[in-house]
Amino acid sequence: MRVKKSVVINQPIAEVFEYVSNFSQTRIWSGAVLASQPVETEATQPGVGYCYKNLVKFLDRQLELTYQIIEYQPNLLITAKTIAGLLPSLVCYNSDPLAVGTLLTYQQEIGLIGLFKPFEAIIYKSLDRQAEQDLTTLKDWLESRLYSLL
Repeated sequence: MRVKKSVVINQPIAEVFEYVSNFSQTRIWSGAVLASQPVETEATQPGVGYCYKNLVKFLDRQLELTYQIIEYQPNLLITAKTIAGLLPSLVCYNSDPLAVGTLLTYQQEIGLIGLFKPFEAIIYKSLDRQAEQDLTTLKDWLESRLYSLL
């Protein structure tokens, strides 16, 4: 199952990318992420090999998912895959510069297993709606510039 959404954010690409790659801030703009923290590895800054753990709300449950960045191109691309947790997934943020800001595209591919498989249609609609809401919140947050006060 794949969810893909895009949003135009009226901020420079470097600023958008810097904020999106600060995983400790994800809970501020994502309704599904309750907490996010780095996992100790050799990579201490976002880049290939960097790992982080998210506590997420999913179907009225809390799940811990650990991700590892597998692709990283500054100001352009972050791709991470789950390395621990019940939902095998791949998450990608792709940034494209525009004359008036940044086009940010979010894509998530999930392989539903076990007890989640019968709920695929409901899960897809929920994830699609959540991605739309999260990107709208991210856009509002970045364009307000209030994140700099944290």
